Order: sequence, then C-alpha cells, then structure tokens
Amino acid sequence: MSPALVPAEALRYTELHCLDGAHGLRALRARNAGTAAAAPVSPPTVPAAAPAADSPTGAVSRHALLPALLTRLACCVRVEPGLLRALRRLDADAAAEPGLEAIVWSYAPVVAAGSRFCEITPAYVAAYRDRFFALAAAEQQEILRRILDAHAWRGRSTESAELLIWQAHARQEAVSDEFVARIDEARDWFARFGAGGRSVLGDAAGYAGDLFHRHGDDRAWIAANSPLLAPIWALAGVDDIPAGLQPADVAAARQRGDAVASTWRLQQQNDRFVLLPDRGEAGRWPTLILEGGVVCGLRTDAGWRQRWLEPCAAPLTLPLAHAAKLSEIALDSGRRHYRLLRLQRPPWAKELARDGHGLYLDVDCNGVVQRFRWIDPGEFMMGSPPDEPERRENEVQHPVTLSRGFWLADTACTQAFWQAVTGNNPSRFQDDPGNPVESVSWDEVQTFIGKLRRRLPGLPARLPTEAEWEYACRAGTTTPFSFGDQITPDRVNYNGNYPYAGGKIGRYRGQTVPVASLPANAWGLYEMHGNVWEWCADRFGAYPTGPQVDPQGPRTGDARVLRGGSWCINGRLVRSACRRRYEPDRHYVNFGFRLALGPGEQVLSPAEPVTRKGLAAEPTTRRSRTTESSSTAPLA
Repeated sequence: MSPALVPAEALRYTELHCLDGAHGLRALRARNAGTAAAAPVSPPTVPAAAPAADSPTGAVSRHALLPALLTRLACCVRVEPGLLRALRRLDADAAAEPGLEAIVWSYAPVVAAGSRFCEITPAYVAAYRDRFFALAAAEQQEILRRILDAHAWRGRSTESAELLIWQAHARQEAVSDEFVARIDEARDWFARFGAGGRSVLGDAAGYAGDLFHRHGDDRAWIAANSPLLAPIWALAGVDDIPAGLQPADVAAARQRGDAVASTWRLQQQNDRFVLLPDRGEAGRWPTLILEGGVVCGLRTDAGWRQRWLEPCAAPLTLPLAHAAKLSEIALDSGRRHYRLLRLQRPPWAKELARDGHGLYLDVDCNGVVQRFRWIDPGEFMMGSPPDEPERRENEVQHPVTLSRGFWLADTACTQAFWQAVTGNNPSRFQDDPGNPVESVSWDEVQTFIGKLRRRLPGLPARLPTEAEWEYACRAGTTTPFSFGDQITPDRVNYNGNYPYAGGKIGRYRGQTVPVASLPANAWGLYEMHGNVWEWCADRFGAYPTGPQVDPQGPRTGDARVLRGGSWCINGRLVRSACRRRYEPDRHYVNFGFRLALGPGEQVLSPAEPVTRKGLAAEPTTRRSRTTESSSTAPLA
C-alpha cells in the first residue's frame, strides 16, 4: 500500500518499505520513528492525529494526491481498475503511489465500489466536477483521451454520457477540434435515444432512471443538455425534475398531444397550496391558464425544487409540506409562465395585507396614510376604438403589454398628505383636508416626490406612466368609462351640464370632492374619472400604431401628459382614453396627481410570510394571449 497512508501509530511497531522502480525495497520509515521519521518522497509527513480511516477528511489529510486523483475521475460514468490506473499515472507523483488505487476503491462515502468498477457517489460528484473545471485545459484533454480509450469497448451509452459530462465541465479552450466530432455524435445518440422513447430495445426506463440517479445532481451538465436529457428523464417515469432541466423542455417531453387549455385558480388551504378548477367566482384570484401538465417550481429554506404535476383530479395539491416556509412558486404550462413571490412588509410601509380588491399596502407620513393597490402585469388596448363617440384623433388604439406589476395609489394625493410632506397647501378648495391637492405643476410634484423619498428612505415613489394610468383606469374594461358606456355625477365628479354622447344633464358641483367619496372601479381605485386631472410621468407624443411593451413616452419634448378629466370638464374629457398635455411648470385649479410605486420588483422581496394573510398571488398576465408570456408578481 502507499507508504504515506500508514497511520503514525503503526510506525511505532513496524519498519516501512516500498518497492522502487527496480523492484527493490526502499526504506522509508524506521520503527518507533513516529511522525518525526524521514518524510517519504510524496506526499508530506502524516499528521500526528489523523481522523478515522473511513472519514473522507481523514483520507484527504493523509494524502495530498487523493483529491487530485478523485478530480480526474469526476467525469467518468464508471471507473474500472484499468482506467483508475491510467488516470493515476497522469503525473509522476501519483504514478509513484500505487496504493492510491486501493484507497480510492475503499474511500466511502465519496466513492461507491463494486467488484468490477467504482464511481464517485451522487452526493459528491458535483463538487468534484467543479474542481475538474479548475484543471488546465491540456490536463482535461488528456483525461478525456484516457477515458475514451478505456471505454472504447463499452458502447455508445457510456461514451456519449462521458463526452457530454466532460464538455459541460471542461474549459472552453479544451473543447478542441479533436473532440468536436465525437461530442456531436454523442449529442446525436442522446437525441435518437430520447426520440425513440419506450420503443428502444432494452430497459430504456431503467437506463434513464439510473442515469439521473447517478448524475441528476450535476446541474451544469443537465442545463447544458436540457433539450436532449428531458425526453430521457421522461422515460424514467418519475415526477421530480432534476435542477437544470428547463420547464419548456420538460413540458415538451411530458405533455400529451391532446392537451387543452383550462382555467384554474391558486388557493391556500391551511398549510397547503392547491390548484382548483375556476368556475368564474367573482373576486377569486389568481386565475391561471394551464395547458395539460404543469412544471411546478418551489423555493423554500431547503432550496429550489421542481416537480411535474398532471392536473387529472381536483384539487391539485402543490408538493409542499409547510406553506409557511415557501418563498416562491413558479408554474409553467404550455406557453405561459407564472412566478409568485412571498413578500415582507417594507420598512416604509405601515401595513401590507389583502381585502376584497386584492393586495394593498399603506404608507404613513406624519400620521397621514396613503393606500396603494397592487396592479397586476397584463395586456390591454390603449386608446379608443374608431367608433367610440366623441373620441379624439390623438387616441389611436394600439396593443400594450405591461410586463411588470406596480403599486398605484387608490386615490389622488390629498391635501393632508401633501401638507404632511411639504408643510404647505397650495390648493384653492381647502374646505376638507381629504380633498385632492390641486393647483400643482408637474415640476412641483417632482419636488414633492423627492421630499417624500427623503422622509421615507427606500420608498420608490414616482408618477405612473400614461400606459399604467390608462390600464389601471380601465380595470379590464373596453368601454369609454370603467363604469360602462355612460356616467352620471353620482359616479364621477364632472360638469354635469355637459353630459357624454347625449346623456342626461346632471349635477355640477363646481369644485373637488373628498377622495374615495365616489365609487371605486373594479380594481379598488377611486376617482380615476373626474375630480382632478392627474399628471403622468410621460412626455406627450403621438401614439404608435403597433404593439408596445412597457411604453415610457417620447424621449424629447416639453409638454407632459395629464389624464382623467376634472370637476369642471365635460363628460367627453373624462373618458378612459382621453389625453391632455401641458407644460410642466403650469398649475391650474384642476391639476392634481396620483402616486405610483415600483416597478414591483424594486418594492417587493422574497421573505418570510406576512402575518396578516397567506398569499397575494398574481399571474404573469391578467389576460394572456396565445403567445408566450412571462413576468413576476407578488406572493404575500
């Protein structure tokens, strides 16, 4: 055996010799020499107190060459004695230590060995493959040559797996022209095997299960070959998905050809999350469109795991033992991706909870509270259709996608909130501190936002974009108003002497009314129509005719956008699509604003559960199209 691996205690009673290259004996340690004996040529002296023989730490500490040899074995599917010897002889120091082979063979639990071959166990293989990447490119190439030479007789399954594992962990410069053709052949073999499915001769399911049992923890290899490996994983007939397999590849491998889209809703039931068929119950949220099976990803304190779910029965329980430990859910089905995150209450928020309209948070400044509603990402038609009565030419209708959710104040900024931040009140109508602040310019609003941010560090306050404003105002509707085709002064504060499109003449109040005194729209937002014009972040510009994603308005120009109409405006100008523009320094008695926070990911972070409620799960898009969609939303 290797002289460096003889325990120090044994040296008190033995004389240690080793065969030299000429088959003679070479004295290395004298009896009773202990740890002070002359050190062998390789490796350094044995530690005085070595750990137990079956301890990986102990074996490594006794022999510095052992980790290097194990690293050379990292990309092998199996290691026979001949291959082990070939890899040991890769450098002179290890070549002089034949006892390393015996140590490797019995090196549990890092190595599992049988009578004919050994291998690094699944629990350790990823770590040694990470070490393999640090080797020089020339050494990586020589290791592959010796592996391929030793396994030339084994057949394509072993060779193909080792080639792709090696490629996933080798340096880029190591993958030279010498190996490119062999790697391409390996990829072709895996593609044919996966495409053949269960019609492949032999135990295809057994091979697939064994492959992923032994190498399923190698995320780099799996991620680099996800399209090839997903069909083979499907042959194994298991539902736990190895890390690295892409959801789209898993779905393509497992999805039935007759999958039909159906609507489900996610619900928390005690300590479980379940998917239930959606029956159109009002207020039930979130609703998810699933096409056949689902790739369910869950992040807990224990890490990230994925599992395939087949929605054949309801309720469909997500594979999670304790909902309280959950921080993220990802659901992939068909061309739709849903990602839900658990939130903690930000330090600048007084409260984070849910009510009948959904998720909200309250911001307190000097005792004055402003509530914000979570607005889901989604798609809508911005502008007005050509047949909408009394529309304006600058309302060209076009599709808009908002890929990220955001928070929007449920009311216009009140005089009380303005005064709590600035210490003054510029408004004309000061009969009620709950009236919206008015007579403020766009520039003055920016100054206000800056002061608010300084008072509440971390608060991402801003004005909404014009697209965000109209999306929230419509609240899923396509009619001129979020309330339908007509309005009355009982719903909207406008000049009732000038109704919309032949409507009845109604009351004209002649001033603003307190916020939240008129009915909210379907998303819990008050006075989006009328009361005060609301400044938006955008510069004013002509609409494009094609689809837009997260539009921000033109980059140049002076005039800024106002939306919503006001208390002194006719019915035509309080429509959802109506736009107005003014210079940013203008302030009139009917100009106000509504705050936004976000985008959502800047406000929300995965964390421990909110104590008030369980989930505020929001979908990728409120109304998904047939095209692929993906975005992020909160889970609180």
